[in-house]
Amino acid sequence: MSFVFFTFGGQQLWEDVFVYKKWRIQRNIISKTYRVLDAWDIRRANGSFDACWHYFERCIKIFQIPTPNQRVMVMIHGLGGQKNQFKKLSNLCESLGYEVVAVNYPSTRKNIDAFIRQFDFLLNRLDFATEFSFIAYGLGGLLLHNLLISDAPWRQKKIDRIILINFPNRRYPLLDKLAKLKFLQFCFGPLLKFFNDKQIAPFTHLPQNINYSLIYANNRFAYVLSLIAPKKWKHLFVKQENTHLANANHMITFDTWSINPLNSKKVILACKNLLLNK
Repeated sequence: MSFVFFTFGGQQLWEDVFVYKKWRIQRNIISKTYRVLDAWDIRRANGSFDACWHYFERCIKIFQIPTPNQRVMVMIHGLGGQKNQFKKLSNLCESLGYEVVAVNYPSTRKNIDAFIRQFDFLLNRLDFATEFSFIAYGLGGLLLHNLLISDAPWRQKKIDRIILINFPNRRYPLLDKLAKLKFLQFCFGPLLKFFNDKQIAPFTHLPQNINYSLIYANNRFAYVLSLIAPKKWKHLFVKQENTHLANANHMITFDTWSINPLNSKKVILACKNLLLNK
């Protein structure tokens, strides 16, 4: 174990394996050691998983951590993202009675099979949950697709609703081209290869009998660039049809100046209305 120490919450070198009222147990992808972070991302302990687990159990009593809500909202970021991107959406979902589990996973360091194992391990340990909902951003939607077709024990619980934001139904043409550069392959890791039609196609049909909605936030900066770009480059920019799925329950589109769509007031309002069934 170790002394209390402030951290940045773990982004590309740590992966969440357990989350409880914003406390989390993480594993380092290099050293394979574990640590316990509190709700303010302060490291409380580190060591083996069992040592961290027992320490956390003591923390529940010491800090009187309340029992989480049984309705769990799992938030999955995209390539190069991290849990704090969902801060505003987390506040919204908590106000609506959800227990928010915004998951950190090292999206630029591992392949999709490794992330499936991480999420299955995490979700299987959420014994308090009776139903799951999901908000996924970008490539996180493709990861969610694989989770939903798995036969892990957590899948026996109710899936209430799913919101996909800027889901890459077909591809991101510009990133498809850039993915061939070795420097970017090193920076963004194995998941970068999924930004092409061949890789994305098998993941675009979500399981039936699940209520899911699509939100497409068209970045106006990108739109302006597409207007002034040479004709031969125009096909490289993302278009609305790149995120469309015919059998979605709802499809919401709008323009935004926000660099991070997850902070857009329009996205927040759209998610609120969807969760309230408006």
